[in-house]
Amino acid sequence: TGGSNVQWAVNPADGRMVVIEMNPRVSRSSALASKATGFPIAKIAAKLAVGYTLDELDNDITKVTPASFEPTIDYVVTKIPRFA
Repeated sequence: TGGSNVQWAVNPADGRMVVIEMNPRVSRSSALASKATGFPIAKIAAKLAVGYTLDELDNDITKVTPASFEPTIDYVVTKIPRFA
């Protein structure tokens, strides 16, 4: 899902590991990328965190391909600082 924090517990008796928490690291840059591409990064990351796969999720842009489908992006987006 990209950058994230994962916490897990290990059973010392048998070494079994269990994920107890996963938090996607969604930043302002992720919001810019979502806005520029139309791909809802935070929404998809949250669904992946609860167990869905990209193939199980619909692509919000095309409505007919799965979220795992790589879009063709034929433009450039820049982030320019604005000084007050």
